[in-house]
Parts: sequence; C-alpha cells; structure tokens
Amino acid sequence: MHPFSSLSSIASSARPGAERWLARRRGWSWSWALMVVITLGVALLMLVTPAYLVLRTAEAGQRALDLLWEGRNLQVWGNTLLLCVSVTAATTILAVPLAYLIDRTDLPGRRLWGILTPLPLVLPSMCGSIRIPGFCSGMQMPVMDPNPND
Repeated sequence: MHPFSSLSSIASSARPGAERWLARRRGWSWSWALMVVITLGVALLMLVTPAYLVLRTAEAGQRALDLLWEGRNLQVWGNTLLLCVSVTAATTILAVPLAYLIDRTDLPGRRLWGILTPLPLVLPSMCGSIRIPGFCSGMQMPVMDPNPND
C-alpha cells in the first residue's frame, strides 16, 4: 500500500487539484534526493565542533568531570538554564497573542505589524556583522597583526 493512497481520497474531496498534486509528489525525484544529501552534509559539518569538544574532553578524563561539577560551574549551568527557560516563556507569551492578532484579526496596519514584528530577530545579527569588520579594521589587534615585532 502506498503511503499517499489514503490521502488521495481525502485530498480529492478537499480540493479538485489536490489529487494531481499528490500524484506528482509520489516517488523520489532527483531534486529531493539532492536536498537530502545537502541537508545531511550541512548537519555533519555542524557536528564537527561538538565532536571535537567531546573528543578533547574525553582525553582529559576525570579532571574534566571534576571541573564540570565545581560550584562556580554549576552556578553558570543554572544561570544558563534559567535564561533559556525564561526567554522561551517570555517570547511565547509575547509572540503567540501577537501572531494571532496579526493573522486572525482585522488589526489596523496589519501588513506593517507583520513586517515590524520579526525585525528584532534580524537586526542584532545584521548590525553585528556590519560592525565587526569596521571595528577590526580600525585598530590593530595582536592576533590580526602580521608583524608583531614592528
């Protein structure tokens, strides 16, 4: 039994063109396979840093575990966890009602609000990427200096 066979009867009753859409989606296409290969490649590249850290930590042995459970480090872990939970809760409390207002109501300036609300997600990284090269070119940093003895 094909995985989409039960969906085609549902789709044909929902929209006239949905059955044709499902028929085109059956099977593997080369573009889908290419997307899977690229996605897996990116995922593997992203795992290089954590894998390196795990290997280096394993080389340290018991000393790394002792360092991990020191009092100051436990405080840092606790603060990090508290920050993650509080930021997730605060953004959920703000974002869900705002998304509902923008999408489901006749809010005045709806399109403007739809553009303005995601800007805080974009601007910090954009400003940082613009500021860092200007900052680094304006001053000589020992790491970036090709002739440290001059």
